[in-house]
Amino acid sequence: MEFLFLKLVNMSITASWLVLAVVIIRILFRNSPKVFRVMLWGLVGIRLILPFSFESVLSLIPSGETLPENIISGPSFDIKSGIGAIDNRVNEYLADRYFEGVTVPAYNGYNTMRILSFLWITGVVAMLVYSFISYYKIARKVKESVNLKENIFICDNIPEPFVLGLISPRIFIPSDMNENDMIYVTAHEKAHIERKDHLWKPIGFLILAVYWFNPLIWLAYILLCRDIELACDEKVIKEMGEDVKKEYSTALINCSISQRAITACPLAFGETGVKERIKAVLSYKKPAFWIVATAVVLSVAITVCFLTDPVSKSKNNNYGIVSVVCGAECDNVVFEYENGTVNKQFPHINARWENKTGDLLCFGNGFELYRYGEKCRMKDGYAYNLNLNLVQNGGEYEDCFALSGFELEESGEYRIEKEFYLESDPDKKYIAYINFTVDLRYSFLGKYYAGGETVGYAGISSLWIDGDDIPMFHISDEDFSLSSSFYPKPSFSSSLYRIDGLQQIKLEKDNFDEYMQFIIWDEGYSAKRLRKDNLNAFSAFDTEGRFYYLLEQKNGDIYIAQGYSGSDFKIHFIFKMDEVE
Repeated sequence: MEFLFLKLVNMSITASWLVLAVVIIRILFRNSPKVFRVMLWGLVGIRLILPFSFESVLSLIPSGETLPENIISGPSFDIKSGIGAIDNRVNEYLADRYFEGVTVPAYNGYNTMRILSFLWITGVVAMLVYSFISYYKIARKVKESVNLKENIFICDNIPEPFVLGLISPRIFIPSDMNENDMIYVTAHEKAHIERKDHLWKPIGFLILAVYWFNPLIWLAYILLCRDIELACDEKVIKEMGEDVKKEYSTALINCSISQRAITACPLAFGETGVKERIKAVLSYKKPAFWIVATAVVLSVAITVCFLTDPVSKSKNNNYGIVSVVCGAECDNVVFEYENGTVNKQFPHINARWENKTGDLLCFGNGFELYRYGEKCRMKDGYAYNLNLNLVQNGGEYEDCFALSGFELEESGEYRIEKEFYLESDPDKKYIAYINFTVDLRYSFLGKYYAGGETVGYAGISSLWIDGDDIPMFHISDEDFSLSSSFYPKPSFSSSLYRIDGLQQIKLEKDNFDEYMQFIIWDEGYSAKRLRKDNLNAFSAFDTEGRFYYLLEQKNGDIYIAQGYSGSDFKIHFIFKMDEVE
């Protein structure tokens, strides 16, 4: 439940950018067809419903995951909104309080999210109960109604006309309505039914019930309801002719009611934004071609820019480092994390300085490394950083912090502090810092695997691999890469070819099961089982065009799947590997 709620919060944040874009377009293009507005709100609904999104370099969403999963798994966390000014200030605020030595419970993030998840599900249930009670009350009122014709009914117990029903929607009209108003009211309500608004509005309310914690989603639902009514008004005027605008507006005034609480249904004729609707009706003109064309172009642009996530940065150069917060305690000095690793061969962190102070930026002596607020102990070896360097005003500098002299064998929260000053005031010292989380849970790194057993293969052509012929793999902790050899075990040859660029992925049906469709499985094995039991998963390509999955399962088992890319992409072999000393 906690991870589901976190997923919904992130989806809500990304959708909020789309909501803001639609609101701006709604203001700028007031004379565009109102159905165009409803379509844009439909895109918001799609963004909120789909649990996945494609990446695009054209995406205008700052971040696809503002709150990372370590908000649950770790005692501290940092946000990744994609807006540097916000991230730096918020994360600096949180990091300062964390690294001051305050004791934080190990499961603080999990416990907090568990409470928030409980509040969220309570709110969802309350919204749905409210909706069902509202529907039940209205259904009781119209229980005693008389059929006028077709699906139109007259009722004494209702103050305004509306559409009610999902499967077989009916139009209910107050019995005291005059015949002239009834013409326009029934035309409006029929337009609702033709446009399936009796379905879209409840779906919108259901989405609102799930995302009730986000005020921008409330705004989106309110504006959706208004635009649904405006679109129907526009449809009626277009079909009946512009000469009925005055009579139609009069019917709106006669049927107007005071604004009610937000509901999923019914679709009431005079319930929403009557003043705005009358203005729109009286000023209605057939939209010019260029307005319609612009609306179409904007729809395509919004789809590309706001229904996609930004391209995620590669994790190849960040082995063991899962989250980073950085900054400098001096205005106009930029200090940013570039990349790093805590591998055994050369643990280091690269950072970038940028000087905008109008003065000469001077680095102080070395740096300090802290873990949970305590200074790290040096071991045999060394740690270095340039003791003195200068950055001219307007200049940049790439810095490297070598961590070889420190013990980094344990996961946890670390902090680098680097002292610096400005030439005009050398006595005043500032601190640049990098707070980073080390995660060394990947126990398979730096080990050799071979033999084991073939648990799945594709076709007769795959039968030749068996027993000692299973390829051997070395999973390097130096650069997070994979090397392979087909030489019989236990002899490892120096001719291992490299499989560069392991990318951490999350196994899904479309990126895993689909590629296993030709696999003949050993008893007890399946793509679904491997996916459900997976702890960590990585993918990679080698120079020969072969494709690999590296799987670490929850029980500690290691699997390597091998296949080929191209038009007939599929996995050929799946090996359960044995560790070789």
